[in-house]
Amino acid sequence: MTALLLGAAGVAAGTWVGGWVALPVAGAFAGAWQGWRLRRNASTSRLRGPAATAALAGTAGWAVLLLAGTVRGPVAEVAHLAGGVLGGLPGAAFFAVTLLFAGLLAGTGGGAAGALVQLATNAAPASRQGE
Repeated sequence: MTALLLGAAGVAAGTWVGGWVALPVAGAFAGAWQGWRLRRNASTSRLRGPAATAALAGTAGWAVLLLAGTVRGPVAEVAHLAGGVLGGLPGAAFFAVTLLFAGLLAGTGGGAAGALVQLATNAAPASRQGE
C-alpha cells in the first residue's frame, strides 16, 4: 500500500514537473520498492506484484491530475475534441484510454525494476557461495 501511495504521488508530481516521461520512471521506483519488499516472500509473484503496483500507481496518479484539471479548465471539452481526432471516441472513452496509457507505461517501468531487484537479490548470494 505504501508503494502504491508513494508511487501515485510520484507519478502525479513527476508528470506535473516533467511530463509523461515521468510515468515509467516513477513506476520503476514504485516497482523496485515493491520488488524489494517481496524479495523474500516466495508465495507472491515477484514480477506481477511490482508491475501491478506500478500500474495502479500510474493510473491513480493520472486520475488525480485529470480530476485536478477538471477544476481548473474545460477538460471535458478537450477530451471531446481529442476523442474526435482519435476516430470519434466519446469523452469518457478518451479518459479511459488516457488512464490505460498511464497504467501501461508505469507498469512496464515497475515490472522492469521488479525484475532487476529479483536478479540483484538472486545474484548476490550466488556470487558469495564460492568464497
